[in-house]
Amino acid sequence: MSKQLMTTLNLKRPAWESVSNAYIEINEIGKAEYYSAIEKAIQEGASDNVAYHRAELAQAQKRYEKVGGQALREFNRDSKSYINTCALRVSYALNHGGMPLIENRVKLTSGTKLIGKDNYKYYTGVSSIKGLLLENWKQLKPYSQANGRDFYKIFYDYRKEPFKTLADIYGNIFNPTRVAEIRRNNKNFFNALCSLKIKGIVTMVIEGWGNAGGHTTLWNGKGFLDETNYLDYYKEAIFVRELCFWELL
Repeated sequence: MSKQLMTTLNLKRPAWESVSNAYIEINEIGKAEYYSAIEKAIQEGASDNVAYHRAELAQAQKRYEKVGGQALREFNRDSKSYINTCALRVSYALNHGGMPLIENRVKLTSGTKLIGKDNYKYYTGVSSIKGLLLENWKQLKPYSQANGRDFYKIFYDYRKEPFKTLADIYGNIFNPTRVAEIRRNNKNFFNALCSLKIKGIVTMVIEGWGNAGGHTTLWNGKGFLDETNYLDYYKEAIFVRELCFWELL
């Protein structure tokens, strides 16, 4: 594991209730626009991909409008680059859940940071959220029976098994046996997470996407708060390579 995963500053963490409430607030925004965009696209005879893109765009627009400031201006300037809002939502949850991302309150790390109308910083990339939490909170150690609180779990070594030897972003599977094994391990780990009865923030490195390399969200002890489970995803060529977890009480 990289030295970054062993970095620690041990900043006091915000409460789960505050962070999760803020996350739920921002996560609910844009849902009506999402489904409305899909319905309209279907009525117009658009393909599934076009309908999905329009829906994602409409939803992201409302979320950026909620954040406002530089974040909204950048989205309006280049919506394609900022359409994925998972890091924005976790940033919002931290900012409005007891850990404002501002100088002198936390150690801000590298990565694109946009300022909202509240003058808080908003990260736009999963790796940036991961770096922020590694820098400010307790170090992560490998998941084990003895360590089920702050941990990382690696499902396979991409240096030894590049994604291109397993599948591609178009859904083609080149090594069905190995992909099935990785997906089975993903699903088993979801069940393990449920058994731990912990809550917190998750970052994931995900293979199989063409426009993103990961995801970040909250875990409530039973499932992911955004209701998307990449540990048991319906598309066979999309699976999790690495998962990091930080507990909130």
